[in-house]
Amino acid sequence: MLIPAKEAAQRLAAALGETEAYWASRLLNDRRPRRRVKHPIPALREGGRIKYAAETVDRWATEELQRRLATGIAPVSRVAEVLEAYGIKDHGPGTGRTLSFTLNAAYDEETGEHYAQLIMNDPLRVYRLPAAQIRELAAEFNDLAKALDRWSASATTKPSPNPTN
Repeated sequence: MLIPAKEAAQRLAAALGETEAYWASRLLNDRRPRRRVKHPIPALREGGRIKYAAETVDRWATEELQRRLATGIAPVSRVAEVLEAYGIKDHGPGTGRTLSFTLNAAYDEETGEHYAQLIMNDPLRVYRLPAAQIRELAAEFNDLAKALDRWSASATTKPSPNPTN
């Protein structure tokens, strides 16, 4: 599917974080014959208008993100948030962060309710957990721990998507 340059700029801005105006200018400059561009995005002329193949733009954005990660240029937007969540930014294995938290008993004087305050240390997040939710989480963790023990006992079995199986 061919898309106009404006839509290509929008896709690149959404995927890589710079502004749409930046990408519109970059696309225009990439098409200039005297410019030496290391990683150009191929453009087509259709009826006097510049068009881009949507698949090519999306693939280029993915490759550009990989280039940025390899060279240490910090990604922005949702991509950066996902990388941060998995700990990839911290040169971790990419399978998730090590959990670091504090759990406190607390009392809300306005409502008269007791609750737990879960404080995640990196990144800093504070959650309010009522007793029912704590019991639900404890049961889920217990079921998963049992499943992990079973999987560890038979090293040839891969984990099931449903931890209670």
